[in-house]
Amino acid sequence: MKNKIKILLLSLFFTGTAYSQNAQALIKKSINEKQTNLVDEFRSFLSIPNVAINPKGLQDNANWIKNYMQSKGNQMF
Repeated sequence: MKNKIKILLLSLFFTGTAYSQNAQALIKKSINEKQTNLVDEFRSFLSIPNVAINPKGLQDNANWIKNYMQSKGNQMF
């Protein structure tokens, strides 16, 4: 009985390890595919003035965030 439990635990461990490695590979692939677009979007965001003495820049910044979040499926705004 103890041997069966050991075998079960080892098989669960190796299955979990294989799944973890597969998940990591999928995450890396997704990052590599989307990296350029994410950096371009971030640059666009950073190009908007965001200082208290520029209310229009603050509003533009808020609008950019709102539009970005909506484009990603967030309907909270």
